[in-house]
Order: sequence, then C-alpha cells, then structure tokens
Amino acid sequence: MHSRPRRFVIATRRKPRQNGLTQPSPTAGESVAGGNFLARLRPGVGFAVIEAGGRLLRELTRLVRSSELSLAKFYALAVIGDSPGITQIQLAEKLGVDAPRAVVIVDSLEKMGLAQRSASIRDRRIRALRLTLAGQRVAEEVVQISTEFERALTSDISRSEQRTLIELLGRLIIDQSRARAADRR
Repeated sequence: MHSRPRRFVIATRRKPRQNGLTQPSPTAGESVAGGNFLARLRPGVGFAVIEAGGRLLRELTRLVRSSELSLAKFYALAVIGDSPGITQIQLAEKLGVDAPRAVVIVDSLEKMGLAQRSASIRDRRIRALRLTLAGQRVAEEVVQISTEFERALTSDISRSEQRTLIELLGRLIIDQSRARAADRR
C-alpha cells in the first residue's frame, strides 16, 4: 500500500532567550542567518537532475532560438511532423499542455508559415494539423542543432554510461508517474 506524501506544517516556535524568557522565532519578512541550503541539497539525486536539466534546457533554448522558435514550438513542430493529421487536442496531450495553450502554439506556427490547419477528412469539425514545406525545413534544421548539441553534451560519456543514465532517468520518471497516479486515487 502506498502512503500519501507527508504534508509539512511550519509552526512558529519560541526559542529561549539567554535570560530564560522566550522570544518568537523570526516571522515572514525578518532576516535570519544563512542555512547552507544549497550545499545540503546538492548531494541529492533530485536536485542534481533539476540543476542539470535547467542548464541543458537553457543551452538548448539558446541554440533553438537561432531558428526563431521556442522549445515548445519546436516540440510541437516535431510532434506534428511525426503525426500528420494530428488534432489540436491530441497535440495538447502530447505536449502536456492545456488545449488553449496548444491553440496559441499552433496559431504562432501557422503565422510563421510552418504549420497549417485543415478540416479532417473524417470529421470536418475537427482541424487536422500538418507541417508546411517551410515547417519541415525548420524542423530538420532544429533536429540537426539538437543532434550536434547531444553529441557535444555526451562527448565525455561512454555509450555504456549514456545507456545507464537514460535507464536510471527513465526509472525515476516511471516511479514519479506511479506516485502521482497513486496520489490521485
């Protein structure tokens, strides 16, 4: 049986003064001495993954911007390119965003001339998404940039270490997905 995560409640404690009387601990807005928080977090797996992911995300974002795309738009472009005819709702699910956000992304791709909406053959109320020729070219450019980035990123890591890292990260993702599913029950 999976137990629910512990909820922490922070209460105001009173600490003893030197004269034996008590004084309240600092409250919101008051300064306190440093707690060396980052140093205590750094040895943790979660913090290491977040820190590495943040740095990689910033660098990849910088590289992808040379194609005038955000990572979200590039990811949408790749999903549409891999699934011609996908609906906006399906795209939202694959991107992990809500439907209105997916519409904004598709609107932007359409204005850039990279994607187009058309009526679905099966149901004319549904809009099917496809890449334009320009969208295919830009997607190819960004895949090339991403591939070069990956090559540089992993140049000091053996293939075996790369496979191990991918496997371990995959297990973390699966474990977190299971924990969220159990919390929803």
